[in-house]
Amino acid sequence: MGWSTTLQLTFVFVGFVAFTFVLLRLTFDITTRQQMTMLAPPAMTIIGVIAGFIFVRFKLHDFFVWYMLFFAIIFFAWRRKSGLEEARLRLEREAPGIGEAGDEVLKEYRLTRQLLSLGLLVYGLAFVASTYYLILK
Repeated sequence: MGWSTTLQLTFVFVGFVAFTFVLLRLTFDITTRQQMTMLAPPAMTIIGVIAGFIFVRFKLHDFFVWYMLFFAIIFFAWRRKSGLEEARLRLEREAPGIGEAGDEVLKEYRLTRQLLSLGLLVYGLAFVASTYYLILK
């Protein structure tokens, strides 16, 4: 493989990473704003399969480990940012006038976070499964 081919594949890979990141962000945004977080895991599964198909079609096999590292970084960064610290939760719960409503909001937030985490996990699994299936086919 020459330098120009490697450089072209690198640019295609960077474009693929950017496209999938924007697609995942858009899916997160739509499902949370429309309060349809139950649809996030199935939607992410479909997106993961399509992303795996595109990944193999563009012959990006050499970048598989790099893509999985990128995905892991995004997943763990999102989990860390979306988590609420226990001290902050206690302060919010003890605030005057919140009581039961605060517990309900907190429960809804945790459920949304868990469903979106499941969606990201399922995306990764669908991507890996479809990529390996298509590579070995």
